[in-house]
Amino acid sequence: MDVGRAIADRRFCMARLSLIGVNKAIIAVNIGFMNLIMYNPETIKKEQPFPTEESCLSLVGVRKCTRYKEIEVRYQDVNFKQQCQRLAGEPRHL
Repeated sequence: MDVGRAIADRRFCMARLSLIGVNKAIIAVNIGFMNLIMYNPETIKKEQPFPTEESCLSLVGVRKCTRYKEIEVRYQDVNFKQQCQRLAGEPRHL
């Protein structure tokens, strides 16, 4: 999958990878003026829940889920330095 194209077409992309027997999570998010890569992201705060539906490229169908209008995410950047980011609007759908 071309992550850059997935970001441009869908505004965000998430993948779970297995590297040398260790699970790693990588999320690429378009935050308007740039693409942000997050390694091993963790949602540490969620505010204002609302019901919605989601789908996945590897699964058939649509599923009901809960999303949040604002979230705070702790992650490692491209240099594997710990970062924290508050997201609202389109990128918050992580």
